[in-house]
Amino acid sequence: MVSQRNQLIVVSTSGKKAQYASLEDLEEVLRPYRDAMVSPPQVPLSPIWVDIQYPYLDTMQMLMRYFLIHTLTIEDCMVESEKAQQKIELYDTYRFVSFAEHHVVPYTNIWNSVDVHLILPFGTPVLISVHSGPVAYVCGILNRIQALTSLNSSLVSKKFQKRTAGKCYIPSAEWLMYAILDNIVDQFLDLVYECAVEVSRLDELIYVLPPREQTDFLRRIGAVRSRISVLKMQLQRKLDVVRLLLYDPTDAIAWNLGAVKVFMRDITDHLVSMLVDLEQDKETLGSIATSFISRVSIEMSLHDREQNAVMKKFSAVATIFLPLTLVAGLWGMNVPVPFMTSTTLHAFGGIVGCSLLFVAAASTAFWWVGWFS
Repeated sequence: MVSQRNQLIVVSTSGKKAQYASLEDLEEVLRPYRDAMVSPPQVPLSPIWVDIQYPYLDTMQMLMRYFLIHTLTIEDCMVESEKAQQKIELYDTYRFVSFAEHHVVPYTNIWNSVDVHLILPFGTPVLISVHSGPVAYVCGILNRIQALTSLNSSLVSKKFQKRTAGKCYIPSAEWLMYAILDNIVDQFLDLVYECAVEVSRLDELIYVLPPREQTDFLRRIGAVRSRISVLKMQLQRKLDVVRLLLYDPTDAIAWNLGAVKVFMRDITDHLVSMLVDLEQDKETLGSIATSFISRVSIEMSLHDREQNAVMKKFSAVATIFLPLTLVAGLWGMNVPVPFMTSTTLHAFGGIVGCSLLFVAAASTAFWWVGWFS
């Protein structure tokens, strides 16, 4: 679905202040860079970054005319989706990189996914980023490329600070691409850390958790396992994209990262480190689940033992009183029975005495074998 929201364009040129721009302003700014693709300029052009949020079709058509962008790229940029597309496509006049940013929606616990599309035309220092949704990296990159962010204010004169305050410094379009990818990847550090903290809490809770909270414990294990799986999938896709940027031999002539390769390898190290941490968390979570199942099994065994002990006592009592009930039933029938014509209590005393003697003997035997302990 094509976005119907208000388009927002931010233009950042090296040596100038970042500013919002209309479509007409953007055409004017990009015209020298379009001409540079045809014939090299006499004066080198300053690197420029154009960030477009909720792009209009007119804007994308203008970019298509200026930099010969393919219609498939325009289609990818215009579609609003949360498919987390992450890929690299090489065309004759530009490179297309698609990355997915994940960030927290302000004042909520909801994580949102926005596809970020980067277009790098060959032969000109331009980076165009397009996204159909709010992203968190824009402010971070703008702060990062400010002229004074890398300078120690105590070592710079006030006159120079006043002259350069707010101006952007962009080494190259490739470096800017690295900065955007690095900012997006660094947003996963908090997610990975939160997973590690949750796994550590579950590891501590497993030994002190009361039985009534076992259902909630299982729910938390399932939520963390699901979160780890999603993060691993997203990070692995990003790692594949970054490695393809670094080591793809099919476009070595058209694509030269130069000194930016060192920075790109830093992104690779971050991704590999986070994947290793997630794998360790996954193994720890598996151990926690195994320990939890073992604890539940032990508790069930203890419960069964307690129940068996109670049933043994009931069985012993039933065994003791069953013969007494039989004897009382036999002598209580409405038919002729022994001693029914006796006029003394000797027979009654004998029956009661034998019953009590049996009770004492049976109780002693059950106590001896431990059924009453």
